Amino acid sequence: MKLAPNNELPDGLVQEMRRGTCLVTAMIAYLVVDVVVLYLLMGGSQSAMALVIEDGLELIPPLLFVITTRIRKKPPTPKYPYGFHRVVTLGFFGSALALLAFGVVIFALAVQSLLQLEHPTIGSREVFGERVWQGWLVMSWLILSVAAPVVIGRMMLRPARMVNNKILFASGRMLAADWQSTLAAAIGLAGIAVGWWWADAVAAGAIAIGIMGDGVRNTKRAALALVDRMPAKVGTGTTVELVEQVERLVERVDWTGDAEVRLREYGQVYFGEVVVNVGDKAVDANRLEDLYEQITGLDWRLQEVLVVPVRQMAGQVRAQVSDNH
Repeated sequence: MKLAPNNELPDGLVQEMRRGTCLVTAMIAYLVVDVVVLYLLMGGSQSAMALVIEDGLELIPPLLFVITTRIRKKPPTPKYPYGFHRVVTLGFFGSALALLAFGVVIFALAVQSLLQLEHPTIGSREVFGERVWQGWLVMSWLILSVAAPVVIGRMMLRPARMVNNKILFASGRMLAADWQSTLAAAIGLAGIAVGWWWADAVAAGAIAIGIMGDGVRNTKRAALALVDRMPAKVGTGTTVELVEQVERLVERVDWTGDAEVRLREYGQVYFGEVVVNVGDKAVDANRLEDLYEQITGLDWRLQEVLVVPVRQMAGQVRAQVSDNH
């Protein structure tokens, strides 16, 4: 049995992956500290609780990135001849579902709080001998910590695009947008300070809507990849330009005619087939192997693309059958 190749990243991108991994480590460290501090200070604030839950959820994608990065490096086996590349897509799908589910729960709790007219209770703490309302402490921490996730998140986007890793990109984009949830929580706490009891629940609902939005977008993209949709660019969802590039390359070869290209995502890389119309021309193994090398040499993401020579394309055969009838 011929097993799929396992050389995912070229040497030039290994450093980008290391950079992304370092940033993921920094992200995990920040989120752990943020969750602990907010949990200790939040009191009865629903917006602060929603922020704690959101930051806890944001730990899922980077942790899955670390896990899937280790698993995808395993070589193919007779039982798994394509290797473990697709574990990246599965991790992306799992993190998206978690975001969506918890977003729904937080939103439901916020709506319940509004309907039941619950007034949040936030206590006070002694700081340097003075009693201070915990809401001010939470707001102070939010102001101090708002910049770090934006910087780390934006820095993660470049290596994510370079290595074609959707988990890394989703982690970076969520972290870069973390300031919106921070602002919503601060507004909710400020509302409590001036006597607007409902502001806290409204802020929690706004945070939940943001979480659900990320969950819906990422779940859709991951599900489409799992059902073998044509590969899409990281971050945009548009079809990659490699399909057209492969078609142009094949059609320039003197012994080929029309070509149909089918690619599918396997995590960071692509597998697929190129059906080539050779007509009545004789084609030997050397020509096919040379074309295979040219195709996979176009881009490191083209992990394995099978070249299938046919005398007549399926569409042409169907057209002839239709004409005969």
